Amino acid sequence: MPEPSRLGPSGFLSTPQLRWSAAPRGLSRANATLARGPTRMCPQRPVLHIYIGRDGDAWRLHVAGTSRTPNLLRNRMHERREIFPVARPDVDDLDRLMRDGDSPFLRRTIPKDGLEILAKGRSAVTLAVWLEGILQSPTS
Repeated sequence: MPEPSRLGPSGFLSTPQLRWSAAPRGLSRANATLARGPTRMCPQRPVLHIYIGRDGDAWRLHVAGTSRTPNLLRNRMHERREIFPVARPDVDDLDRLMRDGDSPFLRRTIPKDGLEILAKGRSAVTLAVWLEGILQSPTS
């Protein structure tokens, strides 16, 4: 533990070598980071995790909070991340589209109740295409 006289007002060491910003004089922190050379960025793959369940005679789509929501869904869902009503999900059509697009995904069918789907990366984009169909015709 450093001596108390070396601690700054925030309780951290106040020596110039240990300050948060190591930017040289005249450069902002962002420009100093760029001056040091390129940093390795890890691209994030889109994740789409949804649940489509029965709500009386209609169907309701819920988007998980951890999902990246495409505009197609974001523009239609309310604050609880749900869209109501949507068309009945056609599981055979979903399987065919994902298989033809070489898009692996996880699907869990809840008998008579609903469908949970998790897709990542390119598969999330393919799933969004399928979702467009059930959003366009909610009376089915």
